[in-house]
Amino acid sequence: MSELSLVAAALSSIINHPVKTYRECVANGLDVLPNQFLDLDLVHKYSFVKEGDDKVVQKPSFRQGDEIDEIDEIDEKVVHRRSRQGDEKNEKNGNRRSRQDDEKDEKVVDRCSFFNKKVQGILDINILPPQPIQIFVKASFGKSHSIFVAPNITVLELKQAIQAKLYIHRPIRLGFSGKILNDSRTLESYKIKRSDTIHILFRILGGCEFYVIDDDFLDPKYDYDFTNLRDDGTKYIRGNVEYKRPYGWKRIALNVKKYGNDDEWLGSVGFSSKEWPVSYHGTDKNFANSIANEGYLLSKGVNFYYGKGIYSTPEVGIAEGYSSIFYHEGCNWKVVFQNRVNPEGLKKADPAGDGKYSYWITPDEKNIRPYGLCMKKVQ
Repeated sequence: MSELSLVAAALSSIINHPVKTYRECVANGLDVLPNQFLDLDLVHKYSFVKEGDDKVVQKPSFRQGDEIDEIDEIDEKVVHRRSRQGDEKNEKNGNRRSRQDDEKDEKVVDRCSFFNKKVQGILDINILPPQPIQIFVKASFGKSHSIFVAPNITVLELKQAIQAKLYIHRPIRLGFSGKILNDSRTLESYKIKRSDTIHILFRILGGCEFYVIDDDFLDPKYDYDFTNLRDDGTKYIRGNVEYKRPYGWKRIALNVKKYGNDDEWLGSVGFSSKEWPVSYHGTDKNFANSIANEGYLLSKGVNFYYGKGIYSTPEVGIAEGYSSIFYHEGCNWKVVFQNRVNPEGLKKADPAGDGKYSYWITPDEKNIRPYGLCMKKVQ
């Protein structure tokens, strides 16, 4: 089995976008553009679990390089979601929402609380705005997200709400029922109703449908197979911190030359006072159950605030709980990143109170670097 093809499958699961090997592209006569070669640093940053004010950060779909809006085609098949049992009852109750779902804290997007309207030029009366409805928004790749909106808001207002909710910092277009939506028109003018799906439209510059990795993406001489090894009690030290080896996993080394020739952070030649300790982080984008959120839950509701940063853990077993599962050549696999973390500014949390300090917070994303992908088969 090719390690590169295994890594390509793993990366596809991490960014939720097809990744192919260069050899596969050549064998199948596929043209490859320069912007299709995958940037390891971007993938790593995309997989980060970030924390700030105890709110879990959700990510937009992975994008690399420049983008342009997709305007030439829209999927005309609109996904209609069926609500839970009791949907009709909930609709009668207006904008009352269940406290059991993730939308309980979501702010309703509306235009105003009430407004005055003159009827037939004679009588001024107060008319309440339409009741909020729940709709779904979905990019080309990734899951749908729900949002509560008033039907009389404009498309532009909906765009702004989507960009704020999904942390999209570049222009988008919205599509519905095979049409590009005009910013100045309202949702109700397009007959958008409860449970309808609005499509967020992107297209990578050049129209590529997949990303590519080649042999330079990996550094095989540093691969290490821990699959059949077990912890015998021996302690290993990296960066003056205990290194908990990924027993039961296969570590595939990544090419880290982009960080320069100074490899003291890796401690590759003897002992180095500048060596960084080892951490792991999962790659599953289900941030409702992220390391940041779990750490908060482990504190039994007691707010521990360590500032904004990237969450990782020195224990591969914890990272495994947040690992992506992907299918490759007849088997299911799990994947987590193995990192080196700059000890300067590193914060450690012990929400369980067991003295293990199993959650690490790195304030600056430049101070956490990937150097391996750990994978193992799932029975």
